[in-house]
Amino acid sequence: MRLGETVFITNGYPLNHFVKKSFSTSLQLPEPLLLITNPLAFALSLNKWYSNCRGKWRSSQIEPIEKMALNDIEIRHQIIAVCQRLYQSGLITGSSGNVTLFDRKKGLIAVTGSGAVCQHLDLDDVMIVDKNGNTLSGKGSPTSELAFHLALYRKRADINAIVHTHSTYATTLACLGWELPAVHYLIGFAGKKVPLAPYATFGSEALAHTITETIGDGHALLLASHGLVAVGPTLNDAFRIALEVEFAAKIFYLSKCVGNPVILDDDEMGRVIARLRDYSKP
Repeated sequence: MRLGETVFITNGYPLNHFVKKSFSTSLQLPEPLLLITNPLAFALSLNKWYSNCRGKWRSSQIEPIEKMALNDIEIRHQIIAVCQRLYQSGLITGSSGNVTLFDRKKGLIAVTGSGAVCQHLDLDDVMIVDKNGNTLSGKGSPTSELAFHLALYRKRADINAIVHTHSTYATTLACLGWELPAVHYLIGFAGKKVPLAPYATFGSEALAHTITETIGDGHALLLASHGLVAVGPTLNDAFRIALEVEFAAKIFYLSKCVGNPVILDDDEMGRVIARLRDYSKP
């Protein structure tokens, strides 16, 4: 049996969930390995065995299993669950968009991988990075948009989750160079309006700068010729905001097709936001 072959263990995870698939040298694993009853003990034993291999593999190719607590797996599951909801709601398609969740106590961020297809995510497709963006676990690379996620987490302590989509109507407004005014009271989940950030190349520090300079104290913004960013204290909040903004963007676009929609003023939106805040309390 070669390292990297799939061996199913009792909790349902394959061996290559814990150990990366690619190695510079093909070495034989110790036998027997067909049934593993304690994955963590096995992982630690494997690391000990690895240390006796006298450097035949580079240490960077071993997943840091002992650092991956169960709640790290849990936050990966949360990312996968919200990506499924985004896909089922039509807010994302294929590999477009990205999602992060920040555990501020641990300083760890779960992030979708670059090019990952959201409706088919596996645990390894969700990376764990530190607050500086250094990869700690997962396969591949984090999303190319990680810079603006990190910038938003640094900018505002109330943000713990970010959802970025290319949803149809929000992106249509962004490509028209329009912000989204308070055409419907449900905009209140995002703020008094959804502002438009100036265009900058995706994945660039310039984009991260325009996003943090534009968002203010709101919970969503449009990215010119790009898409939508929604933020919140939880992933559920960020998902709901993305959903409500897409609904309002559709109403605004369709209204503009036949006339000039009535826009709620700031005073009314202030009252709406206060009521929605109470409405959202458990």
